[in-house]
Amino acid sequence: MAAAGRVRGAGAPGGGEALGGAALRGQAARELSEATGGDFSPDELRLWTVARGEIGSLGLTYLAPARPEVELHERFAAVTAELAEGASPNLDGLALVRSPA
Repeated sequence: MAAAGRVRGAGAPGGGEALGGAALRGQAARELSEATGGDFSPDELRLWTVARGEIGSLGLTYLAPARPEVELHERFAAVTAELAEGASPNLDGLALVRSPA
């Protein structure tokens, strides 16, 4: 069993290595940047919620800093255009919501 705040498993980012909070935030920033075309730093993300699945899996949701809507849509369009040439994008759309946080 993994220590609190750490994740283990063959399907976990990092190839099954134990990941602490900073490594998980770094993985989230990389995934967000790749999927949206944005440039997000791990230090910009804030842990927002943690959910536990029925079989003991954990889901972490991070809150990203606000960015101009036009910039996000332009970068996302560029990423999806590049991926359309052979790969499937992680996201098929981008929806922005306001948060009181």
